[in-house]
Amino acid sequence: MKGEEKQRRWLPRLIQGLVLLLVFGLGLGYSVYSRPETIQAVELPTLGGDRVRVPDERLTWVNIWSVSCPPCMEEMPYLDRLSGEYAGRARILGVSVNYDPPNVVDDIREHLKLSLPLALDLDGQLIAQLAPKGLVVPSHFLLDAKGEVLASWKGPVSEETIRHALDQHL
Repeated sequence: MKGEEKQRRWLPRLIQGLVLLLVFGLGLGYSVYSRPETIQAVELPTLGGDRVRVPDERLTWVNIWSVSCPPCMEEMPYLDRLSGEYAGRARILGVSVNYDPPNVVDDIREHLKLSLPLALDLDGQLIAQLAPKGLVVPSHFLLDAKGEVLASWKGPVSEETIRHALDQHL
């Protein structure tokens, strides 16, 4: 009898705690960054040795990713496909975090046969502007031609979500 009474007392607290954890966890995964309205232009080196300006004079999807992030690796093939489909209308840019060695980023590019532009944020200048309170990888940002942040996402984003966001702003 005493054991049943103890169980009755802690069981509601356990259930309440689990519900709060579930709600908090879901909210964290789908939350949107508190973000600046507009970012200052940054020039980043690419794996090809060129430099890319963010923002440039078109709609730009910025994917911040890491070679050590499995969801990032899953997104890369459809980001690459979308980069080709939206060429001329919008740019899709992969930006690796500053702690990823460029040679490893290049190995991933070759292994996945990626053709989308991959930039290196070696000093973290772009990431500091887009995610000043800390970064989650992958993260996605939609920028207009002047650098206004139109939308942002923490965590993986589906191909359909990217298409919808791009089409909405083209």
